[in-house]
Amino acid sequence: MHQAYCEACGEELLFTDQDLKEFQDGDIITCDCCHTDLEIVKTDDGLELHRHVWMTTCPKCSGEFELTDEMLNKSLAQCPHCQYRFALEWDE
Repeated sequence: MHQAYCEACGEELLFTDQDLKEFQDGDIITCDCCHTDLEIVKTDDGLELHRHVWMTTCPKCSGEFELTDEMLNKSLAQCPHCQYRFALEWDE
């Protein structure tokens, strides 16, 4: 078994050799403990987990910004640049 730690809460996550083969850099998993989205970074020693930041671009002013947990939960964003509010749309 291989281990890595959640960057948000420190929880130990365990992975098998098969997991390491299947994971790709940039894959997103969710911490079972704190439900933080974590991005996988493969290393020579296994993998690291880093808090994933969800970004979007405002359809009105084209400003890019980070989505907060509240925005993600409500699927509604407000641009910090121009204050425009818009519904978040997800690509499958």
